[in-house]
Amino acid sequence: MDTQDTLYIHRDISWLRFNERVLQEANDPSVPLLERVKFLGIYSNNQDEFFRTRIMDLKPDTKHDNELAEYMFDREKVWQEVLHLTATLRKKFETTVSTLLQELRKNHIFILNETEVSDQQREFVLAHFRRHVRSHLFPLFLENVSDHTALNEHSIYLLIKMLSDQQKKQKAAYSILELPTNRMSRFLVLPKQDDNTYLMMLDDVIRLSLADIFTPIGYNVFEAYTFKITRNADIEFDTTRDALQVIKDLVEWRKQSEIIRFLYDRNIPVSMLKHLKKALLLTNNVNIEAAGSRYHNSKDFMRFPELPDKANLRHKPLLPLDLQSIPLHSNMLALIKAKDWLIHFPYQSFQRMTDLLREASIDPYVTSIKMTVYRVAEDSAILNALVNARRNGKEVTVYVEAKARFDEINNLYWVKRLTNEGVKVLNVLPDFKVHAKMLFITTKKNEKERHYAAIGTGNPNEDTALIYTDKLLFTANKDITREVAMVFGLIENRLSFPKFNTLLVAPVNLRERFTELIDFEIKQAQNGKKASILFKINGLSDKQIIDKLYYAASQGVDIQLIVRGICVLNTQAKASCQRIHGISIVDRYLEHSRVYVFGNAGNTLFFIGSADFIKQKMDHRIEVVTPIYNKEIQQELMNILAIQLKDNSHARYIGLHNVNEYVKNDHQTVDSQQEI
Repeated sequence: MDTQDTLYIHRDISWLRFNERVLQEANDPSVPLLERVKFLGIYSNNQDEFFRTRIMDLKPDTKHDNELAEYMFDREKVWQEVLHLTATLRKKFETTVSTLLQELRKNHIFILNETEVSDQQREFVLAHFRRHVRSHLFPLFLENVSDHTALNEHSIYLLIKMLSDQQKKQKAAYSILELPTNRMSRFLVLPKQDDNTYLMMLDDVIRLSLADIFTPIGYNVFEAYTFKITRNADIEFDTTRDALQVIKDLVEWRKQSEIIRFLYDRNIPVSMLKHLKKALLLTNNVNIEAAGSRYHNSKDFMRFPELPDKANLRHKPLLPLDLQSIPLHSNMLALIKAKDWLIHFPYQSFQRMTDLLREASIDPYVTSIKMTVYRVAEDSAILNALVNARRNGKEVTVYVEAKARFDEINNLYWVKRLTNEGVKVLNVLPDFKVHAKMLFITTKKNEKERHYAAIGTGNPNEDTALIYTDKLLFTANKDITREVAMVFGLIENRLSFPKFNTLLVAPVNLRERFTELIDFEIKQAQNGKKASILFKINGLSDKQIIDKLYYAASQGVDIQLIVRGICVLNTQAKASCQRIHGISIVDRYLEHSRVYVFGNAGNTLFFIGSADFIKQKMDHRIEVVTPIYNKEIQQELMNILAIQLKDNSHARYIGLHNVNEYVKNDHQTVDSQQEI
């Protein structure tokens, strides 16, 4: 079928194409070398999560994926395409690793294995092993392993074959050894020699030192090969039970759920592989097996050593700009009362968010603070400020989304910590995730209450604010703050959905309002007037919205899409009438902000918020999108979006025909993140 006849791309095919863009960054010679190495880790981590959360829904004998029916995709065809694409990407990844190793060597950075070290380096490695590594190793003889539940999916393992050269007819023994990467770096930096930097993988540090572990029990001949597993992490949430208890059970369930992928060193002898699979009972219950390279868990490349003397191989540091319009030590509440403010992360400092909460925690006129939390830093300055506010007598209410996937343990910790400090922690909503990013502050002076709000596109997280592009609106607008209070009331009281006139709130009115806004543009175009829509979002897979966009384009509405990840809409489909233009930007920072712009007959409407056009998120999450009224902020947003639409450095086309082809033109090179 011609790609122009294909209206929809399966969401998982589209997601894999997004991760291919991440891998492209690792191959891009314009990206500094050590940053390219980190992109290997990001790609690998993403791919692991794909297998943990999505692959089971795609199997032909599974009935979970409703999208297959909604879009009338052929289940077997999608399954085969996913298998083919993941295998293709794995080969590209291994080729990329090989290329980067060569590039590292050209720059005098050498990653040595246990056979390549000099005598002096060997002594250094052995000393390091004995001092820092050996105490964390606990070998398990394979004969004592009864099934796969003995394995941790986040870990890398060595399968070790052991013999003694003193006994000619001795039967080989086998053990497995978990690498302690949760306690130490995957990389050991060896002493420099001349201008050369040498590193060694922890895997090989251990291979070199196996005699230290096993010689005392009579073994001195070894073979060791790496393997890893991936477990199913996707499970339906039981809404009939206590939500927090279900989450605790879920975390435990993941530790021993079925293995869906088994990766191993392709050089492992067949006999060793059979012994391993038999001991772990993997013969019949593994869905995907893959023979890979000598090393696995390449996500550890995200934490590749900094190598200070190789700073020229990294991005030049770009410190967040301080907001000169909001001087340090300003009265934040007074500034917000005077006008709306929008902060752009990571380009501008997150410090003002921390400052606002610190100020609110000690301001004698602040009576209460309410906040939603989805993902937070482990030692969150934001939540510590809320604890301090409670200690200072403020009424503090927090909704911590304990169901945030893979952050459950950290979030449960904060639920307990906040509760112990006297903070009112709202109960988890069983049927919805609260993904909205909101802060609500109330002051009372001379018996008069004032309200302040912050609404963002990303989490209040000082760590991710350095690497995610997000936006945060500070406002005292009465229409907005009144409805932010209504959202908190909805979360807290769980009554019937209120009517919102200003905010777009999922699942209450967000779908309806966006549909109305698109319909208005359609009417404009049908009347021969200029009509336009611009969305910068993370994902687009909701069929109702996609079909509405196709129809809008067919009626003459110009539509521009900047979509980081999943995009089910095929921008090259005939239905787009050449009026839908879509790009994706993958660069130094993770594009995370959501901005929605409608031409609106010349009176352009701007919105920001937490919502993507994904059915599950629009219908089963609490999302909040706010209008932007301030004209200066509107112009800022338009300037930034205009720069991104001109990106011809890290922007790619999305669709089917020229998917992931870089946007190129004859004009001046524009790297949008640098320009912004």
